[in-house]
Amino acid sequence: DTTADEVYNAIISSMYDGKVILMHHNDCSAEALERLCPELYAQDYRFCTLSQLFSLQGIDYEDIPTGQYIQGVTVENGEVVYNFK
Repeated sequence: DTTADEVYNAIISSMYDGKVILMHHNDCSAEALERLCPELYAQDYRFCTLSQLFSLQGIDYEDIPTGQYIQGVTVENGEVVYNFK
């Protein structure tokens, strides 16, 4: 089983602006979040909904093609990278 320390370390070591963090509802995630939230705020990260993130990145959710999902947004130029489901 994954520990809260492993979740915390994995997220902290791979953070970047615009990163989406998906966590499952369990004790391990809750424990990791208790440490992650204050640390990420201290590093000037902020939490938002996906629709807010899309808006901040200039992405209109309605423009995302059906049958695909967003893999990420390139750091260099903000280009949306899609993959097929």
